Amino acid sequence: NIELLEYGFRQYERRMPIHAGRELAHASIRYSGGVLPLRAGRSLAVGLRRDQKLSLEVRAPARVEGPIERGAVLGHATVFVDGLKVGEVVLRAGRSIPGASAFDRARDFVGNHLIPIAPAMFVILIAGVLLYRRLSRRATKGSGFG
Repeated sequence: NIELLEYGFRQYERRMPIHAGRELAHASIRYSGGVLPLRAGRSLAVGLRRDQKLSLEVRAPARVEGPIERGAVLGHATVFVDGLKVGEVVLRAGRSIPGASAFDRARDFVGNHLIPIAPAMFVILIAGVLLYRRLSRRATKGSGFG
């Protein structure tokens, strides 16, 4: 019966929880700072009854390190309907990231290890001052002016 078939179709609606190119997550960029947008690699449409629950789970790194080419796969987004997996798309890097320079790596190391570096620098400074004073005294005694 056509009426029954039409009733069945009316119970469902087409939803598009993921659109191609849409930013679904972002990752912080180690060393250079900033964020890398992670975009859906393709669109995903699902049929959904009005009483069903749609959910989205995104798995992506919180932090990345270059070099990364634009379009590189860095994660996945999974769509669930009432807890059942109905589809998955890849997440791609929204732009390229160059590799970190030696200066970027050194700046990051100092910034992340400031507490142990500060006392070490203080000890080195004191040792340098003491060595300078000792060598100055020897030079003064050796010159015959002391």
